[in-house]
Amino acid sequence: MRFNGNLSDHRCVSEPQEQPKPVITDQQAKRLSAPIGGMILSVLVCALAFLPIWLLNAFPKESTYERNINVTAAAEQAAGVAGFDPLAPELPEGWNSNYARWTGGGADGVAHWEVGYVTPDEEFLSIAQTADANPTWLAQQTKQAPAVGERKVAGHNWQIRHQPEVDRSLVLELKDSTIVISGTAPDKEFDVLATAATGFLKSEPAVK
Repeated sequence: MRFNGNLSDHRCVSEPQEQPKPVITDQQAKRLSAPIGGMILSVLVCALAFLPIWLLNAFPKESTYERNINVTAAAEQAAGVAGFDPLAPELPEGWNSNYARWTGGGADGVAHWEVGYVTPDEEFLSIAQTADANPTWLAQQTKQAPAVGERKVAGHNWQIRHQPEVDRSLVLELKDSTIVISGTAPDKEFDVLATAATGFLKSEPAVK
């Protein structure tokens, strides 16, 4: 404390204190001075350690898509309740079925037979078949796509349903059922499946 000469009028003045300097260890100093490249290398090492685990879980195994279901056996089991001949078309080598099942009537009340195929071009095509088709069921099977024309395949005029960003569909009424083929495959593979489907129905006796 110091006085300005007048004891009756004095003020207390604080001297500024020096702030203590931080003290770090030699090890901390080395870490602070380490090049940024070392930090990046550490991050990469950690990422590479987890990469195999991520790859194993990020994508389904190929066998998930190529289960090669016995469609004929499944169709024979469904024939007793279907009231029509469930499609089990004979397809060339390279086609694999990943599901074949009878689906009871859902909210639309339409029971149907459905089969899924992985094509030789590794695209996907599905068959939906029923004896009780109605506009609601057709709209659901074709993802609300409108009819845009016809395509003649193996002597039959299939209705084309399509809209941008939606799988295409071919629709045909044949014998005692309605068939819907949908998917992402090119026309040539649609034609292969459509031809095999109609050929199957011509060769199979009607279910009593």
